[in-house]
Amino acid sequence: MSLTDQYRKDFQKTFGSFGASGHSLWQVWEDFLIISSSILCGTWDQYGREDQGKKKQFDTAWGRYTGEEHVGLSDMLDDLMKAMDANPEQDFLGEIFMELGISDKWKGQFFTPYSLARTMASMTARSAAESVKKHGWGKITDPACGAGVTLLAVRNELQALGIGGDQVLFVGQDISTTACLMCHIQLSLLGCAGYVVCADTLTNPLKLSIDGISPDPQEGQTFRFTPAWFTDAWQGRMAVRFMEAAWKTSSRK
Repeated sequence: MSLTDQYRKDFQKTFGSFGASGHSLWQVWEDFLIISSSILCGTWDQYGREDQGKKKQFDTAWGRYTGEEHVGLSDMLDDLMKAMDANPEQDFLGEIFMELGISDKWKGQFFTPYSLARTMASMTARSAAESVKKHGWGKITDPACGAGVTLLAVRNELQALGIGGDQVLFVGQDISTTACLMCHIQLSLLGCAGYVVCADTLTNPLKLSIDGISPDPQEGQTFRFTPAWFTDAWQGRMAVRFMEAAWKTSSRK
């Protein structure tokens, strides 16, 4: 048994123990995602300020469990982190979500297998690599990101090309809060700079600010930013592009 398989087995065993304690497994899954995403700076807004609404979500989710159960939730996050560190070439959460059967709550929802996403990722990665070569940075956007499998696959393709998270921005959008949380967690664990917006792509699409990088939040949209979003490389890039855009706007007047 590989290390990844062992971590997956341990994760599922711990998760199943919550059902034996009388918890709804669907609720445990949602709470685990909220807690894990929040720990990975998911309660911060794009400027690094704590979002009180997301903080309240965390407190509510955390408060449903005992001290011993908190250990179990922490163990699950630890297994997830170790699994993705051992093998980044996977959609750990999306695959487990399907295997556990709790995806039945999502009638008609289907997560793309990682093997298929990896096959499709090479063209997108080459396009991003060209953008990096030409402009110094690139952006990958998935308007129906699910658990983030396509973004993860592109990230791994770029890593193979020697292009890191300080050069490519990863942006996902999905109508499902559950999917957005899974995507945010996995992007965060693989060191991807970017964010996930939860809103209907068709009726409430993502809009960008004048820097062309940071979002211009619209009513009905919620965001989760990865830790790498707050690095000097991306914050500096946004500041420079904002000043350039502001200067161009003022010079036209």
